[in-house]
Order: sequence, then C-alpha cells, then structure tokens
Amino acid sequence: MRIEAICFTNAGFLLGEKLISSLSKCCEAAELSKGFGENGVSLGEWVKTRFNTADALVFIGSAAIAVRAIAPYISLKTTDPAVIAIDEKANFCIPLLSGHIGGANELSKKLAELTGAVPVITTATDINNLFAIDSWAVKNSIAIINPEKIKTVSSKLLAGRIVKLKSDFDIIGRLPDGFEISENDFDAIITSSYSENTNALCLVPPVAVIGVGCKRGSSQDKIENAVLQVLKKAGVYPQAVASICSINIKSDEAGII
Repeated sequence: MRIEAICFTNAGFLLGEKLISSLSKCCEAAELSKGFGENGVSLGEWVKTRFNTADALVFIGSAAIAVRAIAPYISLKTTDPAVIAIDEKANFCIPLLSGHIGGANELSKKLAELTGAVPVITTATDINNLFAIDSWAVKNSIAIINPEKIKTVSSKLLAGRIVKLKSDFDIIGRLPDGFEISENDFDAIITSSYSENTNALCLVPPVAVIGVGCKRGSSQDKIENAVLQVLKKAGVYPQAVASICSINIKSDEAGII
C-alpha cells in the first residue's frame, strides 16, 4: 500500500515522522509532506497530484481540512483512495473515505495501534459487528462487478434478514452469520461467469488462467482484443483472469509481456 501523509504544524510533523518510520517497518511505502512553513507544499496541489495515484491519504490535522481538500476529487467507492484524518496529538484516528474497499478502516486501526489513538469507525456493519462483504472481497482479491449492490446485502444484514448466497465454487468453513446458500433466489453470487441475475451482488474471484500463443511481433492491442473475445464467447468475466501464460520462447514477446 502506498501511503501519502501531510501535516500542518510542528507537532503534526513529529507525529508524521513517527508514523512514516513505523509504517516503513511494516513494509508499507509511506511518505510525509509538510503543508506549512517556508518550504511547505500547497495542500490543493498535494491532493490533486496524489488522489488518483496513492492508495491512502493521511491528513495529520482536522477532519474538516481533509474533507474540504478531497471534496472536488471524490468519484467512485471502487477507485477512491482511503482517506484518514488523525489529530496532531494522536487522540483520534478517523477514516473519512473508502472505509471498506479502500481499506481506510483497517489502516485507521493500524495507525491507532502505532500511536495510541482511538480509531473512530462509523460504518454500520462494523459498529454492529456484522460481516462486511466488500471488505472481505478486497482482502481476497475478489472483484466486485456491481458495487452499487453492496448496500442491498448490507441493508439486509442490518435489518436482521438473511442474505441468500449462491456460489459456483465450494465454500470451505462456516458461512458468516446472516448468510445461507441458495441456488435459485439469491442476493449475492460468487462466480466467474456472467450472471443473468442483475439484481444480485456479483463477486468474481481470480480463477481463470489464459494460455496465449501468437505470431512474432503481434501487438499488445491485438492480443488483448483476442483474449477479450475468447472470454466473452465463453461467458467469463475478464476480472476472473488470474494470470496469462505462454511458452518459454515467448518470454520476450512484447505483445505478451
């Protein structure tokens, strides 16, 4: 995870240095910028250049500063980075954006452990100790085809109703509380194939391996289009592809690598 942090005071800078050092030891790529002083960066430019490239933005300062700064760039819950605000005295650590899919909740808990802050988690499934299906999907590298349907599953769990799940793959272990297997009428499906039930949340795990052969010098676009056509014909989501393989003599084929 690539983490970008910014501070606005000397106290914030000291906290930021502590966080960056600790995160680096945890194998996280983290960088701290100063948003104050003679050599301070412009907050607007800092956010503009990092919002679509970083995995997480950490504001060491007030939540209001963070909210105003990121507002023009918020787009989709599937692509927006995790955004967190932590005050300069490390009293509270607040995930503001992408709590589940972007990992802001988990990162907030990690930052809280490192600093002694209280993680302020507000997402409904978390505070009610319910299964967050989008967090689970991200942790397991499972693509969410129609994220707008996440709320349907979460709403049922929050209302105490059963979520019916269909899976094209064997499920090992116990289902989360509130879920039951259903083959016909279902609210969510785990599959690699196109689902006709557009009302169900569709989750696609990376289970397909594509074998590719080509003439020498074939372009990447040509190979990609061919692969997509094969997947479409087979009724398989592109998101189901885990890897693309070929024979050894194609190891230097530009269109494949």
